Amino acid sequence: GALSIVRFRTPIKEPEELAYLFLAIGIGLGLGANQTIPTVVASLVILIIMSAFKFFNKKDINKNMFLTIDYEVKDDSKKNEILNSLNAIIAENTKGYDLRRVDVRENSLEVTFMLTLSNLEALQNIIKKLEKKFSGIKITYLDQNHVPSI
Repeated sequence: GALSIVRFRTPIKEPEELAYLFLAIGIGLGLGANQTIPTVVASLVILIIMSAFKFFNKKDINKNMFLTIDYEVKDDSKKNEILNSLNAIIAENTKGYDLRRVDVRENSLEVTFMLTLSNLEALQNIIKKLEKKFSGIKITYLDQNHVPSI
């Protein structure tokens, strides 16, 4: 019944955030009930355990990015060859990739990839190689890690 008065207006996205909120509520209830020593000891034990989990369960620091390539193609018969070249350049510089969209128009080719990169130097390598191989290429990339979810 005591916890029913707590109302969160902001959605909790991470389980860790929820654990800290319940820890704070538990500390408040324990100290409010004059259970100082058990509350402090239990809080310290829980914080040490949570810190150990956070330290040993480090997340993979991969970057997920959308890479969109727009290229004017003079010869329609070369579009497959260009697509294969794009795949080869991206495959050799990423940990993983997924072709998400291909738009073939009369004089252009637009391709969107979802890339998994280990670091930003890999993205710079991709851009350099693409610009070297295809003059006049237009490249757009979007960092997927910091896009807010709906």
